[in-house]
Amino acid sequence: MRVEEIMTHGVDFANRTDSVQEVAKKMQKDNVGALPVFDGNFAVGIITDRDIAVRLVAKGLDSTKTSVSQIMTRDVYFCSINDTVEEAAKIMETKQVRRLLVKNEYDHVTGLVSIADIARADGALTARILLKVTTPAQPSW
Repeated sequence: MRVEEIMTHGVDFANRTDSVQEVAKKMQKDNVGALPVFDGNFAVGIITDRDIAVRLVAKGLDSTKTSVSQIMTRDVYFCSINDTVEEAAKIMETKQVRRLLVKNEYDHVTGLVSIADIARADGALTARILLKVTTPAQPSW
């Protein structure tokens, strides 16, 4: 099965200069827990509901004055719409992330694939990914 078959197409996005409050409203409207963050045409991060809770609320920052770029997760990983679900799962496991942005053959971001998307397609694969993603990396010493 290919990523294109299970991914969420046409996801909304945030601009790195948007206020966190604006982005939280988008997340509420779209009923999602994460949005890719762009600077012009380039994906520069992802903002999640957890980022908002841990990096904004817990620190007492003002959501109307704090920009997305101040609290977003800067590490963003990609897969291709033509990748297999297994290939996407391996990226998630290796990078220990729960979401990947999906690029088309023109290198444009066209959607997002999450562990939840994979769960709807393959429960056994999901269990393996969750185990890898939630297990802290062991020190190499």
